[in-house]
Amino acid sequence: MPDSDPRSFSRQANIHCLYCTGAYDQPHSNLSIDIHRTWFFFPWHRMMLHFHEGIVGSLIGDDEFALPFWNWDSPDAMTLPGWYMNEPCFDDQSDFSHFPPKVCDLNFLEDNDIEPEEQIHLNLALMYKQVVSGAKKPELFMGCPYKAGEGSVCDGPGTVERAPHNTMHKWVGSNFQPKREDMGAFYSAARDPAFYTHHANIDRLWELVRIYVRDVLNTTKLRSVYEEAEYASKALYSIQNGQASSETKRKQNHIAITASKYNRRKQEKEEEEAFLVVHGIDVQSDEYVKFDEYS
Repeated sequence: MPDSDPRSFSRQANIHCLYCTGAYDQPHSNLSIDIHRTWFFFPWHRMMLHFHEGIVGSLIGDDEFALPFWNWDSPDAMTLPGWYMNEPCFDDQSDFSHFPPKVCDLNFLEDNDIEPEEQIHLNLALMYKQVVSGAKKPELFMGCPYKAGEGSVCDGPGTVERAPHNTMHKWVGSNFQPKREDMGAFYSAARDPAFYTHHANIDRLWELVRIYVRDVLNTTKLRSVYEEAEYASKALYSIQNGQASSETKRKQNHIAITASKYNRRKQEKEEEEAFLVVHGIDVQSDEYVKFDEYS
């Protein structure tokens, strides 16, 4: 299909590029629309997948067409799917060293030589932290509130957007490109077919925790229901004390912070989540930086 057709793959990929690089402003305002690092992240990408499915379904004459999801949160699916290595889904702007049987690193920062079994354990521990123990409040899972008329004040991605969303984008992207394009950069991510299966799984995680914004974002009202994936529930909810048993070989800077001596009552802990705010950290906006906290 020619690029001039708005239904073409390249034009669909450009939609994500335009919205995530500040091309559009909010209605009646000069403030840009931000689809990342806020609670707008989940609903915007859900609707992109919804309309993309509709376009593909109409082109192939299948009203029930549904995008597959790559459930990298399940041990049996922690490698790139087989279809990714063949045309028409193959993307030459990928990290070939991460092709099967390499187990994905859901907390990817740089390559390591961790054994597959240990990597699976680390992945499951991360999923438990990002979806369960570290996301007890909707704001922690969804990201900071983002409202019309507000700009440059909401820059707080939710737990799943930080990792495994961001990290898997980088893990799939090419190690020969400066920003690990295609998947590793906002402007080029949707050029890779893996983008759609990756985000379908991100959307599935949102469905699993059942945090809805409005009825229109209820998947059943979008005529979409996710199939149950083997081991997915176990991977997300059944890990006990999911701690890494060995140190990963990453470049790290450690900072010790003395915790407050104020002891909150049990009821206070249930009503409000405690946050640690650290000021004065400067990073390059176009560089990937990740923070982990341990207590």
